[in-house]
Amino acid sequence: MIFGSVVLYKKVNLVVSANIYGKIATFLFYLSIGLILLKIDISKYLLYLALCFALFAFFVYIIKYLNEYKSIKGTFYE
Repeated sequence: MIFGSVVLYKKVNLVVSANIYGKIATFLFYLSIGLILLKIDISKYLLYLALCFALFAFFVYIIKYLNEYKSIKGTFYE
């Protein structure tokens, strides 16, 4: 994610801000890894939930980027 952000910033000078779904995914990943280390059974399901949030956040970021890119591109040609 950091690499993709750097590329976007260098090429287009565009920064896509964080959203709540990415933050929830990160929290769930950390929580599930901690529970895996403690060998608690629910950790596998939390990991799947974290993956779902991460994928959803990914698609939200793509939509957000495309909308911001279109608005920036439109201002250059006006």
